[in-house]
Amino acid sequence: LKDFVGLQHRARQSGIPRNAGLTLRYFDARGAAETVRLLFAAAGKEYKDLRYPISFGTPGDFSTIIRKEFEEDRDAGKMDISMGKVPVLDVDGFSLPQSKAIERYLARELGMMGSTPMEEALVDAMAEHVRDINDAYSRKGLFFMKDQEKKAELQKKWYEEELPLLLSKLETALPGSDGF
Repeated sequence: LKDFVGLQHRARQSGIPRNAGLTLRYFDARGAAETVRLLFAAAGKEYKDLRYPISFGTPGDFSTIIRKEFEEDRDAGKMDISMGKVPVLDVDGFSLPQSKAIERYLARELGMMGSTPMEEALVDAMAEHVRDINDAYSRKGLFFMKDQEKKAELQKKWYEEELPLLLSKLETALPGSDGF
């Protein structure tokens, strides 16, 4: 643990080197890695976006998911640090699992985490508000829903009524925000 904490501390002091080899490992989907991709884009930081292909034996049936390359890497121990899951960010031999940990690490290293402890805490709070919004959508169960008519109805309500209300609350929660 000392070596891990020490490595993280050195990275924090020096920032991400300009020529660092950055690789984001995730599935060929937005999901839990999309915010990480957005952070890279906002910072203009180049990185390798390694996307594991996924497909289904039966479309939409997760019991038939096919993800050969991911399973090969997982079985070879390349995801031991992440307990066999993705996303994982690799930075010159340092591997960091968990989407929120990656987001916070990158925000800090790319200068997007505020310049004081209070600003950092507010950025962190806003990230948690966004997680709450994502969780509210996930609780609807749309990802696995087979009834396409019911799914369409719930999505329409989400995008037209519920999400705009939550985004308005998020915007109001931003200190000093008068909106866009």
